Amino acid sequence: MTSFVFVVVVRAYDVGDKVVVQGIRNEAVMQVESVDILTTEFFIPQSGRRVSVPNHVLADSSIENLKRSPRVTLTSPVRVAHSTTASQIDKVRSDVEAFIASPAQAGEWKPGAKLTVESVEGAGEGSSQLMLRLQARPRRAWQEMPKVRRLRSMLLLQFVAAMRRHGVKFLGEDAARLQ
Repeated sequence: MTSFVFVVVVRAYDVGDKVVVQGIRNEAVMQVESVDILTTEFFIPQSGRRVSVPNHVLADSSIENLKRSPRVTLTSPVRVAHSTTASQIDKVRSDVEAFIASPAQAGEWKPGAKLTVESVEGAGEGSSQLMLRLQARPRRAWQEMPKVRRLRSMLLLQFVAAMRRHGVKFLGEDAARLQ
């Protein structure tokens, strides 16, 4: 149970971070290679060796994170009809937030997706449109790119489905494909 809490709740490090763990490998600088529910795999650049440490040992250790991996923020712009209402935008955002918070996505996303109106284009020309931008933050580092891509794909599918469900009309080059 300690290992689970340490990995899921404490999150002292992510894949790609450089850390020093008190009492492990003479406190050498190590890079986090993988994090599993029971163990964490480290790479030690000085020796070129890999070491696997049980998470229950790490939970009781002092860990200094020297280099935190940059946080991932996924953004997706989309052009929609100017007739799109604030209520429709709020419903789409609520649907995306419900997806992120769903049990099937447990632990994958940080709460609070943002859906903002970035700009109004072509105002006064008879064919104005809104540029919306969806932003969501997975609990992954850039080093975990295959997982980040999978999460982004799932998020975009939910985003498009929510927009269809609430009658938001897509514009631009992808409009015919997304309607």
